[in-house]
Amino acid sequence: MVGVVGEWLRPPSAQPATSNASGSAAKRQAPGTIQGTIGPMTLAERLAAFTASLSFDALPDEVVASVRLRTLDVLGIALASSRGDWAPAVIDLAGEGGGECTVVGTARAAPVPMAILINGTLAHGLDFDDTHAASITHASAVILPTVLALAEAYELDGRTTVIGTSRIAACTTSSASNFDCS
Repeated sequence: MVGVVGEWLRPPSAQPATSNASGSAAKRQAPGTIQGTIGPMTLAERLAAFTASLSFDALPDEVVASVRLRTLDVLGIALASSRGDWAPAVIDLAGEGGGECTVVGTARAAPVPMAILINGTLAHGLDFDDTHAASITHASAVILPTVLALAEAYELDGRTTVIGTSRIAACTTSSASNFDCS
């Protein structure tokens, strides 16, 4: 992901000049600016522009493989957590009313927000979830239950789900890290 994320970190001054149709030098629209504005984009604007531009075909194979591995890891941890002595207190939040999203390790369903809360808690329950060292976050335990609940509720395909995961991961880990975005 570093190669993908690194592109939006390049300062606008590092963008090469190009020639327009009349032959005069013109500056390409830099990733650090918004067309029609003066000055560089804020970090939030840069993250939004970067993530909005992601496409599945542009993701490196190692990013897709990482999302798949982390998904299996989070689901496995959530499943194991669902058998813990503390789990019924969390799982019972789903109630019996149903919803559109799976509660991991049960036959229950819950509305999107409740499924995110329950499955996210289960994903972090055994404290075996991964850590993104640069941002000191347990990103997968937060990101994947969110994306999976939304993907299930909106019946998204796998490619769209991977893109959603990658977009949230880029924002979460980048904004929590100490990148020099000047």
